[in-house]
Amino acid sequence: MASMKEFWAREWLLNHIGEQHGTQRILTALEIAQNEGYICEDGYVTEAGNWYIEQRREAFSVLEFG
Repeated sequence: MASMKEFWAREWLLNHIGEQHGTQRILTALEIAQNEGYICEDGYVTEAGNWYIEQRREAFSVLEFG
């Protein structure tokens, strides 16, 4: 179950970064995420990445449902 949570967290993060930087290229979004320290070279979401996801998704939820 943890692997699915990791998958969806990474999926959300890469989509969000792609939207923020105006790109649909997954490799570009991945490179940005790695440069920011959100995803390690092995492709796993880092602690900083998890924090970023929690903060952005919480803000999104407040805007969407608030």
